[in-house]
Parts: sequence; structure tokens; C-alpha cells
Amino acid sequence: MLLAKGFIRLPVPAELSLAAEWKALPEAEKEVTRKQLRELKLTPLLSEIIHKMRDGWYPDKSEWVQEP
Repeated sequence: MLLAKGFIRLPVPAELSLAAEWKALPEAEKEVTRKQLRELKLTPLLSEIIHKMRDGWYPDKSEWVQEP
């Protein structure tokens, strides 16, 4: 139903390829990636970005994510 109404789409070949690569990884490697994603700090916060953009600010993308 969601597909028929245009709310979702089928995955494109590149997405299917990435999914297959992920599924082929050892569980330990997947867990390392999950841990890194859980610990990712986004600065500034999304709410701050929205407020700043309303005032005309548009950051360089390097300002959006800071590696731990």
C-alpha cells in the first residue's frame, strides 16, 4: 500500500549492493560500526541548525559532523 501510494520506493541496484555487502560482513565488524554510529556526536544539534538556517546561515558541510 505504501509503495502504491508513492510513500516508499523499491531499492535501487546501488542500495541492494550495499545491503549485500553489509550482510556479508562478520558480526563483530558490524557491531564495531553500530558502536561508532551510536557514539557519533552531531554538532551543532539539528535544532540549532534549523534556527540558524532560518536566520540565513548555511554551513559548510564540514561544520555539521565532528569526528570523535
